[in-house]
Amino acid sequence: MSSAMLPLLPRRYRAKRDPTSDVSRAVVQLPPMSGGTSFDVSPTGGITKIVFQIPNRSGSFWAANYTQFVGNITVNVTSTNGADTYALIQPQVDLTASLHDSYLLTCAGVQTARNLNMDQNLLNISIQANALDDNAYSIYGTIPYSGGVAPAPVPFRNYLNYQPKEFFAPGNVPFREVGTEQAVLVPAFLSGIIQLELYLRPADRYVSTNPAFVPLGTLTAHAHFDDVHLEILYIESPSLLQNTLKNGWVVQFDEAEYQEVFQPAVPAGARNTQNIPGSFRMSNYILSIIQRPTDATVLAVPQRNRLASPELTALQNYQIKVNSKTIYDQDLNMDDVYLEMIRANPLVAISSWIAASTFPPLNFLWFSTHQILYWILARDYISDEYLSGISSNLMVAGLQLIYAYTGAIMTPSTLRCWLYHTNLAVLEPGRTYLEIIR
Repeated sequence: MSSAMLPLLPRRYRAKRDPTSDVSRAVVQLPPMSGGTSFDVSPTGGITKIVFQIPNRSGSFWAANYTQFVGNITVNVTSTNGADTYALIQPQVDLTASLHDSYLLTCAGVQTARNLNMDQNLLNISIQANALDDNAYSIYGTIPYSGGVAPAPVPFRNYLNYQPKEFFAPGNVPFREVGTEQAVLVPAFLSGIIQLELYLRPADRYVSTNPAFVPLGTLTAHAHFDDVHLEILYIESPSLLQNTLKNGWVVQFDEAEYQEVFQPAVPAGARNTQNIPGSFRMSNYILSIIQRPTDATVLAVPQRNRLASPELTALQNYQIKVNSKTIYDQDLNMDDVYLEMIRANPLVAISSWIAASTFPPLNFLWFSTHQILYWILARDYISDEYLSGISSNLMVAGLQLIYAYTGAIMTPSTLRCWLYHTNLAVLEPGRTYLEIIR
């Protein structure tokens, strides 16, 4: 067959004549190095630490954004009154992503990635909630009351990040494109000892009860884990290996710095000015939520970890100041804020969580408890090749978030903020360790 005839062939036949990729992959189940595969977490207060060591597989790249924390969990709620039975209490877990408190990843003893408060995952899952993604996240979602009169183990499977550009975020590119900047590949064969410290929360932070049930005694939440392990993905590619050894390697990813600021009780329309500390050279945007600390361990509120304060009303104005200079020429109203959120994350436009509004489409107001806010610090560029933001570690007058609600905030609360910035993990030719540029 002549080459002149090839364009006339159907694509499925022509594909057989194309060169094949040299990429192969292997999924490995990795048990904890310390902490065990079966354990109970503290009912209240205490944090449980698990340590994993990622093997330095010869010639392989670790696809970090395909890493999953997998296992079985058995939840229970006991009572000091025998009349409060399991069938009446109906223990459940809203989002298994709320099991996690924080993580720290080191390569050859150098801090590579960290997340000091993983509740941002719950906010990111909520932002991405829609008819299509709900199916994809169902396996990472709720553990409902399973019926019966005694607890039973239920499987779970979680990613460690859910913001698309974060280090452990779910991979969203086909394998034939692995090696592009969209995939977080770590050259494990040159990265020294790779260690992941994962911290789990006490049971009372995520186990919940039937909201309609009124207990007669004092309730205590319990959670037992078994068959705990990481599922990690290795990529092997001789061509990619030779290119890395010759030219080095650069991985770009986002990371969040967590900050908490006291939110005082304020009357309706009062203007709040919050000073946000930061230590990074380039903060791109902020993800925030206002929550009442007293709600965190109320077992009768199933989704409490991702719910904003029910006292929130419509935003009356919204503004950002950097070194005493305003970002916007005039204060934004709630409609403007919604458009800014879409600019920060286009998935907001189709989010069933955010768009569960009471007064669409004018005077946009999503439910009080669904109020998640973006604060954009970066400037607009045509291409993502340019990094932009504010140097939070060098500011003289500081970073201020300014806002007012149409109604009063009656209960002293907490403004929780995640300041996102861009990191570069660099492996220069001839070196045997990663350098992290923050």
